Amino acid sequence: EEGVKVLGHSIPPKYVINGYEILSANGRVIEVVEPAPDPELVEAARAKAELKVRYELLARRYSTVRDIEAAKQRKLIHVDASVLLVESSINNIQEEIDDITTRAANSERAGKAVPQNILDTLAALNEKMSATQAIREQRIAEKKAIEDRFLAEKQLFTEGVESFDP
Repeated sequence: EEGVKVLGHSIPPKYVINGYEILSANGRVIEVVEPAPDPELVEAARAKAELKVRYELLARRYSTVRDIEAAKQRKLIHVDASVLLVESSINNIQEEIDDITTRAANSERAGKAVPQNILDTLAALNEKMSATQAIREQRIAEKKAIEDRFLAEKQLFTEGVESFDP
């Protein structure tokens, strides 16, 4: 503990991390076991190696940050088109619901009972509307996930270029 060398046939486990020398029977050094590395340095090296692996995978797909941005825009255009189609379906369903509701109201105003087929159609359209709105929300969440993924990829790519490219 005070830095004094000690000769012995075994090493207490708490001192092994400090490193040691293995001597021959005549006192010559046969092998030097280096001290264990600092755990913080080991963790930093592991994190850097992991970053390098992730960066190299990304560098196979993209040459520049502009390539990442272009890929993001292509994905977003596809998702935006899908959202527009779903919104168009929502508008069409809403028009059908309004039409059926108007027909049901006209029946009630005339003092007649609303026919069951109109009620069934209205219920089916409301279910279809709920399902279509859920799809729209799913597409919007998909768009957010794409934006988040590409933001993370741009950050990783930038960090990788700064760390590993000459």
